[in-house]
Amino acid sequence: MGFFQSIGKKIAGGVSTLGKKIGSGFRAGAKFIKDHSTQIGEIAGKVGNIAGTVGNIATTLAGGAAVIPGIGTAVAGGLGALGGLAKGVEAGAGGVQDAMGKIDDVKARVQAGRRALGM
Repeated sequence: MGFFQSIGKKIAGGVSTLGKKIGSGFRAGAKFIKDHSTQIGEIAGKVGNIAGTVGNIATTLAGGAAVIPGIGTAVAGGLGALGGLAKGVEAGAGGVQDAMGKIDDVKARVQAGRRALGM
């Protein structure tokens, strides 16, 4: 066996092992999400609520900060950015919550199907 063949086999073996580990990690992560989708959805809902409140407060304060002489404009800009970021987090959390609800729905349908088939 030549030098390059030996190196090629070692690289291929390493890549194969790495691929198996990545696949194993993905399966473990998917199982965790499936098993805990209700809790993940509840947490996402709470995060979304908090972010929405922070966004509302920051946006309200930005309007008042604009009238402060000297630093008002900079403070208002920062608070406005914080408000926008918080609203983005709120929207993202809502998306996670919706996705977890769909996973819960699929799990319930699978369980109902299994019961109907006597499994």
